Amino acid sequence: HILLSFLYCKRNSKVMLFVATCQCVNFFYEIIKGIDWQDFELQDFPHKKESVKLFKGNVCKLHGDMDHSVRKEMFSAFNNAKSGILISTDVAARGLDFQGVRWVVHYDINREMKEYVNRIGRTARLNQEGKSLCFLMEGDEGYVKRLTDSQLHLKEVTETQILMNFYTTYVKKEEEVKKGSSSSKIKQTLLEQLKVFVKKAIGKDQSLIQLALKAYHTSITHYATCSMKEKKIFNYKSLNFTDLAKGFGVAKEWAIEEKKKRVFVQGLEKAGYGGEGYHDDPSRARFTPTDSQGDHAIRVKVKKTEDAISRMQKRQKVSLDCQLCQTTFPPI
Repeated sequence: HILLSFLYCKRNSKVMLFVATCQCVNFFYEIIKGIDWQDFELQDFPHKKESVKLFKGNVCKLHGDMDHSVRKEMFSAFNNAKSGILISTDVAARGLDFQGVRWVVHYDINREMKEYVNRIGRTARLNQEGKSLCFLMEGDEGYVKRLTDSQLHLKEVTETQILMNFYTTYVKKEEEVKKGSSSSKIKQTLLEQLKVFVKKAIGKDQSLIQLALKAYHTSITHYATCSMKEKKIFNYKSLNFTDLAKGFGVAKEWAIEEKKKRVFVQGLEKAGYGGEGYHDDPSRARFTPTDSQGDHAIRVKVKKTEDAISRMQKRQKVSLDCQLCQTTFPPI
């Protein structure tokens, strides 16, 4: 919600948004491209009369799983646009020169200082101006210290500042802020209405719900699978899963089916299929469940038919071929 508020204010600029995984890229690409601010309901203010798309629909993406021809097309589209957004993994952090990028946004931070510098190097090129914004969660104070120790000058921007900037940009009346309610009350109202807005936008499309869940799961796994040295800063156990889920617009009820899949995995473990089985900690997981359509990267390959498996289960001679994957299902 804070990210969308910020992007709304920068919709006439050229922005690069860095996220951790391919699934996160796909999710933010679809939501930013598809969301229409005409549907946003701000208390005491009428709806927008016309359709309002972020960056006028100039939304591009890049990640390693894309076909080369598609990546080339996305590169050209973003490079030639006067305003737009490119959502990418670190595949675009080095070796690519884009014209006129004014903002680099780190929605998911990179643990390596060299990669962080490579990211911000996409802006302020050829004597042009550029800025960078880094989103941090509670518990990431160690990362801030690492940046300052590297002689990078930082300025704190609070979510209240971003929301108030969005408020004045959206209503286009500075006097409304001065005469109206306090900033804390406006902030709370905006957060509630933005949550409703995003939830409606995602909830009306089942494919978007699945993309949101995938992005949420892989983001946690990315956070959890760092080295022992990095875990002093990026502590998986300190994550607030509820707040993180809200960051992807994930509603609690959407995760019900995902939770049910744990029963399947726990059943596999009890049946003696080997391995440590399912764990809430993604870094310890040996296998995770999947649905019939392959919505998750893990694949549980059953070599027999369902009837044959049922008979073999009774004889306790079932054999499953489980393949390790990045995606897990932590508690929501």
